[in-house]
Parts: sequence; structure tokens; C-alpha cells
Amino acid sequence: MIILITSNVSDDGTLLASGNQIDVQGAGAKINVNGANTLKGNIKTADSLTTTLTINKNQSAIGIITMGNVGTLNLVLAEDVTSAAFADNSSADWGTGSLVITGAADNEVSFGTDANGLTNAQLALISLNGSTPFINALGQISTSNTVFNLPVNNNKVSVTSASCIGTSDGSIGLSVEDNAYDYSITVTGKDDPIVISGENKTSSVTGLAKGTYSVCFKVTGQAEYEQCFEVVIGEPKALSAFIDVDNDKRTTNIQLGGSKSYNVDVNGERFKVSGDKFNTTLPTGLSIIKISTDLDCQGIIEREIFISEDIFYYPNPTKGEVDVFVNGEDRGVKMSVFTTKGDLVFTRDQEILDSRKTELDLTGVPAGTYLVTLEGTTVRKTFKIVKR
Repeated sequence: MIILITSNVSDDGTLLASGNQIDVQGAGAKINVNGANTLKGNIKTADSLTTTLTINKNQSAIGIITMGNVGTLNLVLAEDVTSAAFADNSSADWGTGSLVITGAADNEVSFGTDANGLTNAQLALISLNGSTPFINALGQISTSNTVFNLPVNNNKVSVTSASCIGTSDGSIGLSVEDNAYDYSITVTGKDDPIVISGENKTSSVTGLAKGTYSVCFKVTGQAEYEQCFEVVIGEPKALSAFIDVDNDKRTTNIQLGGSKSYNVDVNGERFKVSGDKFNTTLPTGLSIIKISTDLDCQGIIEREIFISEDIFYYPNPTKGEVDVFVNGEDRGVKMSVFTTKGDLVFTRDQEILDSRKTELDLTGVPAGTYLVTLEGTTVRKTFKIVKR
């Protein structure tokens, strides 16, 4: 006698509750399920029996299968059924029976929610439309082992660095070539994923500080797919300038750092500098050099440089009077005389004659060695004189 069970329980009702079991002990038993999501319990078949389970509407929560030895469970899906979802069966006892599935397309029958929903031994007992199936990362079985993938250049990331040191205005641009899928993109430090879906192809993340970020693209419904990028949000380096002065040649050589272009102001005259070096001649006297970039936040480096006119003096040693010649155009200098211990002997303003000469008079000081300084608009010199 053939056992026939036909269930017409309404959609989302309960033919068999979770944890309960249909235990088939008779040969040739047939079970027809006509209501959607009504089969929620387990199916068990005895040794050497052939049982047919026909699913006529989608089922979202079927339990586990238990099979005896040698027997066969025929699982038949109606043409318009797209999902028959079983629980994780990896711990179920399938004996040496066979699960023969017909009418189901790839990925319409699933076991659990990942690739561990069946053991390899259980997969070997399944026939899906005449072939031994594979199980994917969602627990779905199919006759092909094709892994979902996209072209390597489908996902793109662009980076805009922070505008200046200590700011958090960097950004990451995200884009996809194929918008037939919905994308979920995670970015380090962001709690919620960024979504690109529908007709959109782009999105972005803003408000980022300097640092290294991991950006991972995932495709909705393709749990095994992921493409990750490591991107770096940078920021400008600190502005730096090493200023070397050659007093003899009256030149300066500046080594620059922190940008690709610089503004160098020398006594109010601006030079636009590309690269990391700048050279110029300097006039005698005080020069002011200011270095900046187009980013105000990098600040300004300012340096005062004094190039002195040359002087000449004789005789040395002297009995009292020393002729001092001062180059340039200054009409006067401040002359100060110090002992070698740093004690000030005298200070006086000296006129420079048209001949560029001025006199140092040591007739009234004791014999010894003295340090003499000259200070003027374009003169800053110190020299040593021996008084006999």
C-alpha cells in the first residue's frame, strides 16, 4: 500500500512544527506540501525505503533529514518554487541513503546558512538533476562550483588628503563600474557601511584625519565576495627651511621642505619657487627672508640676515692711533672698545670721511689687547687690536 500525505495548510501556517518529525516507515510513501512555509519539522526515512517529498511552494524553515541505509529520499520542486531551505544538516545521520533532487535550479535548495551546512560525505549522497552538487558560502547547492566574482577594476577608490596638519578634512571617493548589484562598503573607523545601490555608481567618505584606512567592497547576496584596499590619507609635511649664508660671497642657499612650491620673500621681493632649493645674492646690511606656501596653515619661517661691508685697519699692533677703512656708503658707525674680559672701555659715534676712513684712538688706554666692534647700517664687524 502506498502512503500518500497531501498538505493543504494555508501559506505560513503549520503542517509540521519545528522540532517535530515525520517518520516514514512504509515503502513508496509520498508527501505533497502545497502551502508556503508550512513544513518546519524534520523528515526521517527508514532503511531501504524510497520516499518522495514534493514541494509545491517555497519553504523557508524545513528541519533536518534523517535517512537509513540504502534508501532514497526523492525531493521534487515544482516549477515555480525558488527556495527550499533546510536547517544545517551537518550533524544529521544520513546513513548510506541517497537524496535525489529534481526540478530545482542552482541555489534554490539550501542547507544552513554557510558552506558548513553539509559535510562532504553528505554532498556525495546528493544528486541534483543528475549531478553531484557543490555548496556555496550561503549554504546553497548547485551543479557548478563557480565563485561569484567581478573584474578586478570594477571597484575604485580615490583619496583626497587632509588640507593641512591636524585637520580632519580628508576624503575617500568610492565608485563601481557595474551597478547591477548592490554594494556594501566598510571603511576603518566608520560604524555603518556605505551603500551603493540602484542606479548609483559613486559614494564618498568625508571628515577623515591622517592615517591608513581599510576599504572593503562586498556585494549583497554574495557573501563569499570581498575586495579590500588599503589607502592612506596624508597631510602636508611641516614647512622647513635650512638657510645657509656665505658672507664672503654675499649669497644665501636655502634648502626647502614640506611642499612642492614655495613663496620666498627677500626684503619684500617675492620669488615663486618650485622644487626644494633657492639661491640668491643679498645686499649688505640687514635682509629679511620670509618663506611660506600656498597653505596658510603651514605658517611662515622668517629669518634676519646681516651681510656686513668689509673693513681694513692698520697698524696692528699700534702705539695709539689706528686707521680704519669702511667699505660701502655708511656715513658713520658706532665704535665700541672692550677688554678681553668683556669690560667696556668706551663707546663713541665715529664719522666716516669721503675717503671711507675713520680713526680709532687708543692713546689714552693702557697697553694690552682690545676687541673693537663697528656697527652701522651696513657694517657689523669685530676685530682685535694690540696696544703697546
